[in-house]
Amino acid sequence: MSPLRGLRAAIAWLTVIPVPAEPGADPVPWFPWAGIVLGSAGALAAAGVGAAVPGDLGALLAGVVVVASWAALTGMMHLDGLADAFDALTGTRSREERLRIMRDSRIGSFGAGALTLALLTCAASSGVLVSTGRLGVLVLAPVMGRWSAAVALSTLQAARPDGLAARLVSARPAGAHLLAALPLALVGGLARPGLPSVAAGVVAALAIPRLLSRRVGGLTGDIVGASIVLVEAVVLFIGAIVPASWLLP
Repeated sequence: MSPLRGLRAAIAWLTVIPVPAEPGADPVPWFPWAGIVLGSAGALAAAGVGAAVPGDLGALLAGVVVVASWAALTGMMHLDGLADAFDALTGTRSREERLRIMRDSRIGSFGAGALTLALLTCAASSGVLVSTGRLGVLVLAPVMGRWSAAVALSTLQAARPDGLAARLVSARPAGAHLLAALPLALVGGLARPGLPSVAAGVVAALAIPRLLSRRVGGLTGDIVGASIVLVEAVVLFIGAIVPASWLLP
């Protein structure tokens, strides 16, 4: 089987980019590789805006452009998952009611609040990263978010027998885990993000899906999407606040 089949399948699953996805390919180990595509697109867009509009205003606009480019390329499905997950997982509800709320397309106050705070955090942090020349973190964040999804879908169970998560959840061999982790090493070695961003991203990527899935006894598509956005926000925020002396050499 050609490796490109898995990459094309991952891009088809996670983005609106029109690529042919052949049946039978497992997209999950390739999710972080699709993150490189998204991260590179966001970093290039941010660099272009920053060059066209110098100064603080350019950095602010660049931060917004990063978030907008990711939202456009993913069809906003991860943002929708974040809102649905927070509407369902907050408060005191039964497991069945939480799962029902996640199927509801309407957004409540908890979902709207989580969505607003996540977007503000990502946009503001991205602006700081552009102003300080730390574009590598803009590539790292989508990679980390999708590595989180790959690990969760390979180690956790689905909350229900149908839905997106149930279609992708599977115990995978060590080779698949290595394939999914390789982009982290590539981005860390080539893009040189801050060490705290890498460390915080790994912790968040492993912890967030598990914490969210406990509320319903497993993964759903909305929980996977919420985890991706939250991990991205953590990586961007930590990358924005660390001192320059902590960057990888």
